[in-house]
Amino acid sequence: MKSTSYGLYMSTLIGSTMTDVMDRRPDLNPWKDFNWPVIPGYFGHPWFLPVLGAYYRIKDLVA
Repeated sequence: MKSTSYGLYMSTLIGSTMTDVMDRRPDLNPWKDFNWPVIPGYFGHPWFLPVLGAYYRIKDLVA
């Protein structure tokens, strides 16, 4: 029989772990040493989010 969990078990584990991190246990953060890559063309404030929001609002109205 094929498993259909699609990350359910991992999401509950990470949720529990992040609860511990928020409870002042930063040593348990699984992403503490991860070097996040830089997104080309993005500098500071996310100016593009209102534009994307308007696009999807219009798309919802048309559909």
